Amino acid sequence: MSQLFENWRLGDLDLKNRSYFGPHPSNLCRRDSFTPSYRSYLAQRAAGGVALMVTEYASVTPDDWPYEYAPLLGVAAGSIAPLVKEISSHGTQLILGLNHCGGQGSSSYSQAAMFAPSPFVEASANEVSAELLIPDIEAIVAGFRTGAEMAREFGLAGVEINAGQNSLARQFLSPLTNLRSDSYGANRALFLGQVLDSVREVAPKHLVGLRLCIDELAPWGGLSPTDAAGIYDLVANTVDYLVVEQGSIYTQHLTHPDFHAPQGFLNPAIERFLETITQSCHVIAVNEIVEFDQAETELARPSRVAVDLTKALIADPAFLAHYQAGKQPRPCIACNQGCQVRDRRNPKISCAVNPDAGYETEVLVARPQPTHRGNLVVIGAGIAGMEAALCGQALGWSVRLYEQSSRIGGQLATLSASHLNNNIAKLLGYYLCEIDNSKVEVICDTRISLADVGTRFSANCPILVASGARYKSQPWNILGLTKAATLNAPKIIAADQAMELDFSLYQHPVIYDPIGGPVAVAVADALQARGINFVFITPDSIAAALTSMTQDLVPANARLARAGVRLITQSKVIALQSESIVAMRNYSGELIEVAADIVIDCSPLTANPCFEVASSIAIGDALAPRGWQAGILQARRAVQELSKFEPSNV
Repeated sequence: MSQLFENWRLGDLDLKNRSYFGPHPSNLCRRDSFTPSYRSYLAQRAAGGVALMVTEYASVTPDDWPYEYAPLLGVAAGSIAPLVKEISSHGTQLILGLNHCGGQGSSSYSQAAMFAPSPFVEASANEVSAELLIPDIEAIVAGFRTGAEMAREFGLAGVEINAGQNSLARQFLSPLTNLRSDSYGANRALFLGQVLDSVREVAPKHLVGLRLCIDELAPWGGLSPTDAAGIYDLVANTVDYLVVEQGSIYTQHLTHPDFHAPQGFLNPAIERFLETITQSCHVIAVNEIVEFDQAETELARPSRVAVDLTKALIADPAFLAHYQAGKQPRPCIACNQGCQVRDRRNPKISCAVNPDAGYETEVLVARPQPTHRGNLVVIGAGIAGMEAALCGQALGWSVRLYEQSSRIGGQLATLSASHLNNNIAKLLGYYLCEIDNSKVEVICDTRISLADVGTRFSANCPILVASGARYKSQPWNILGLTKAATLNAPKIIAADQAMELDFSLYQHPVIYDPIGGPVAVAVADALQARGINFVFITPDSIAAALTSMTQDLVPANARLARAGVRLITQSKVIALQSESIVAMRNYSGELIEVAADIVIDCSPLTANPCFEVASSIAIGDALAPRGWQAGILQARRAVQELSKFEPSNV
């Protein structure tokens, strides 16, 4: 029998299964409100069957402003009651998340100093915090107490206190950030103990959860699992459940890593923690769990009472319901490309494979009802084409999906065979399964030209062109080269070609990444996995600069360093020579000659031209190469727009 779908009891609550949807920044809230958009975002996951849900962490005092759209408990109180009403209507228990970010925020929004146990430099913002005085500490403890009172007043199931990443409580616990000489320095757990005692005092029968960092990954002086065990033993009598995580001010990228982290990456630290504690512990497992089997494995471990399915539920709100019905959910690929929103762009939370995430209100209003509509042609069976075909069939179209190659899947098929992220293969498998179980007619090995449009299809048949992006026919234009090709000049190929290339024919590969994106990193990872030596050249001062937003910047550069890759930064390829290339330093103008017989150019691709007929609409990379999320979104929007009209008018 499945452990995930077992009923269980936590405190005084009976919960319908062992799932948990955790707190995370969404940029859907506002300083003064848990907005209707945020309410819809949570409600759709609650409707999918999750048992226990925690709100985005709310700041407990006005001096805390961790990111622009972080809610402030005092002024957002009026929006709590509608949130509780909607979530509880689905049988989900709602917990109020409470936090003070301390010195890990930004003064950009408050234009005031940030406060922490001791002054320290926040590694990512390079900002120094001010030291908290005793009256300030007392006010913050009172803020947590007020939060618990609100939770009780508005009918929430309890509160969760953050002593993990981005929290003042962890900063008090850590030797890295608490250098005080008073009682809060002599007993680093004093602040957390005061917070939990005050919360428990005003809500004795409500749940009190604790998110605790058990490993700061800073062995020279940070918290270790043994340290965390001692802290937990001190506060265990006030805590109903424990959510464990890792990371410090120096390792924020390892708190919620992407697919490069192995499944169960946190378990070694959890086991050391559990071996050391003396009190009983109800652990909610946080291991970036995105699969049913992975959830079952976690629940089989000692002390695990539930699993955090946050990422899985962002990708598919009906993750639980689909498994219960024997249907494959839309899989999370653990890419961190849409769900990590704590950056200067302030994007709404979303998902690379589910662009409806974060936009639930708009989607629910815009989606038409299915009815028989006529014929729809989709040209190109990459991710945008497959999504358009499935969406079209769901809305009543008779769909034909044309693909010029012998297989469907596009980039998904190319990457799933060679990429280290096996979640991509699972995403491909999801689409193949959905296509097989649909009435979509798939026609492979067929190239549709402009001339075919008038002969194959009726004049009023809508055509969605999802033929993908293309590599420019003249790579000189992309590289900005100053010399024409010479005898024995290196071959230049696009990044996707490298995934299936036989590198035994080449001795000196070079990866050139002019934009610092994830594509070059994916190629580098694939080549490293095959034991191929290469040189990596980028105009940036560090490789893969844009992957900072997906938490892979430091790990990517670490992987390159461990593999002994020659990394040439702040340089642009300017010329091809016989059996070599020439790169020029950005600032000094120094020329560097690099042996090369093949160059993998990771420049942006260009759109394929759309058929110039009134009935055709370009979607995905055929419109503008941007990524899977944009392709899926454009496919859905195009089909929904076509489906707004009466069938006889199309």
